Amino acid sequence: MARGGESLYNRETVASKVSDSRLGRLGKLVSLSGKVSGNLIARTASKLAGKDGAWAERRTARQLVKTLGSMKGLAQKLGQAMSMDIDHLPAEMRDIISALQSKSEPMAYEAIAAVVEEELGAPPLKLFASFERVPLAAASLGQVHRATLKDGTLVVVKVQYPGAASALAADLKNIDVLLRAAGGVMGAMGAQLKGQGYFDEVASELTLETDYVREARNCREFARLVQPFPELCVPQVFSEFSASRVLTLEYLAGEPLSDLLKRSSNESNARRFEVSRQLIAALFGPLLASGVVHADPHPGNFLLLPDGRLGLLDFGAIKRLSADFRDGNRAAFRALLDGVPPDFPALLRAAHFDVGAAPGEVAPLFSQFFRVLRQPVEGDHFDYATTQMRQQFEALARLHVSTLVKLKPPAEGLMLFRALGGQAQNLRAIGAAGNFRAAYASVFARALVGLPETQERPSAA
Repeated sequence: MARGGESLYNRETVASKVSDSRLGRLGKLVSLSGKVSGNLIARTASKLAGKDGAWAERRTARQLVKTLGSMKGLAQKLGQAMSMDIDHLPAEMRDIISALQSKSEPMAYEAIAAVVEEELGAPPLKLFASFERVPLAAASLGQVHRATLKDGTLVVVKVQYPGAASALAADLKNIDVLLRAAGGVMGAMGAQLKGQGYFDEVASELTLETDYVREARNCREFARLVQPFPELCVPQVFSEFSASRVLTLEYLAGEPLSDLLKRSSNESNARRFEVSRQLIAALFGPLLASGVVHADPHPGNFLLLPDGRLGLLDFGAIKRLSADFRDGNRAAFRALLDGVPPDFPALLRAAHFDVGAAPGEVAPLFSQFFRVLRQPVEGDHFDYATTQMRQQFEALARLHVSTLVKLKPPAEGLMLFRALGGQAQNLRAIGAAGNFRAAYASVFARALVGLPETQERPSAA
């Protein structure tokens, strides 16, 4: 999580550990739910009285930031996802909640220094020539401090919050219990969430994010995978100053994508289109080349660098897809570019979707989805600011819900769906217009360069 710019904070805090009490964390969410419900009632009453109810939305947003930001972990991740919803949340509310992406309440320096000493064997000021007490950023599992190596190299040090792993485990346990209860109350729906391994997949992937040794490996692998894309930048890992709860990375000086989103209407379309093109490369390049997905694309995880490149941050949520699922995505991507609908039942089965309960319904439904998905690549001009793709997907889903509940994707697809959903929201928020067909085709061609002839080759599209 390399960061650029000045610190987001002007003071130190006193919190020294993330609360990991299961009942305490559940109680906070129940209390928050009551406050949000009260605000919604107040907003409705204001509007019925002919008054502006925006004050209630602002209060809701601030309460979400305060509670979820102090809880950290899964609770804050849910808030981060909420802050990206451009179609369902007012802009002012999203701006407030976006603080959860990297600007939530940080931990006390003494608690962070203790983690560094436990992991690396010495306190920060003995390991580094300098180590700033006030963090650059604070996110769901850890916070980032700017530091200097003894040779003068500028770095950032990502330190996991004390109690973050156990707090995440507590949240997952609470959700597991709720799902078991839902299984009894809701029958098949609750059973499917458990039986298909979806909850276990999400729990496993989220738990892996607490292992910074794994994240360091992910970062180095991602740097290799984006080599065909010089418009992208992945920070260097300094292994000698990294461990299971500490990760030291090259310092990237740049502006978070979240800042651009707040002023996107004042940015030139050319600039917005370039950033959109870079985001497309960041997701689909590694996916198409090797089945590797950056599954946490919230705007706080991207930096706009002074040299025009897009800096990629936070490699905890990296998913490695199976070869069959990766190949299915390649085939779907190529079909979208070529405009030739594939054999949907065969493609889905090859990618390990369970279509047994709805084989005759798959082709007509996915033909409609295909037409919606093709919109950005149908011609040489597409406008993400005015697209209604999300609304069209939601309408199709409501119309064909009986078919969709029979169609069971593989559990490994959940992290990809998370990435695709976040990507769509980012592109919609940036709102650029231009030749996106060329942008997608370029990524496809560059991602597949160097693959063996027995693997999928780029089309002439």
